Amino acid sequence: MEDLFLTQDQANQLTKTVKCFLKRYSAILRERSRGKMVVEDKDGRKFCIHYLFAAGNNHIQFMDAKTKLTLVRINLNDSFHKNADGSIITGNRVNVFSESEYYEKADGTTHTRAFPLPYSNIRNSDDFIEALHDLLDYTEVRQQDKLNLTIETDLFK
Repeated sequence: MEDLFLTQDQANQLTKTVKCFLKRYSAILRERSRGKMVVEDKDGRKFCIHYLFAAGNNHIQFMDAKTKLTLVRINLNDSFHKNADGSIITGNRVNVFSESEYYEKADGTTHTRAFPLPYSNIRNSDDFIEALHDLLDYTEVRQQDKLNLTIETDLFK
C-alpha cells in the first residue's frame, strides 16, 4: 500500500489555516445540483469545496487541491460509513482526514474517519446552507460574503 501524501499533522494544519474565496460564487441549487468552489490560503495553496445538493442526500467535501485528499466531508443522508475499528456511523455525519484510518483500514483509498453529527462546531442539521457555513467555519474559510447560494423555492414540493 502506498503512503499518503499528507501526515495527520499536515492535514490538521491545512484544515485550520485561514483561507479565502478566490472569487465570488453564485448558484441556484436545484435537485441534483453539483458544484465546486475554490479557496486559497495565504501561501497560495488551493482547496476545493465540492457539493451535491439532492433531496435527502447532500454532500459537502473540502479537499486539498494539491493532493486530492479529503480533509472534511459532511454527509446529510441516511447512509452509513464503516470505520476501520468496525464502528458504523449512520445518518448525518462528518468524515475527517485520518492518517491512522488509512493504514488501519488498508484498502488503499479510505483516508477519513466518520463521526456522527454534531461534531465540534458542525451542527446536526438537514439544512444544506447551514451545514455549508458550518464547514466553512470549521475549515477557517473567510470572505463568506462572496458566496451566494439560493435554493430553488419549489424544489421540494
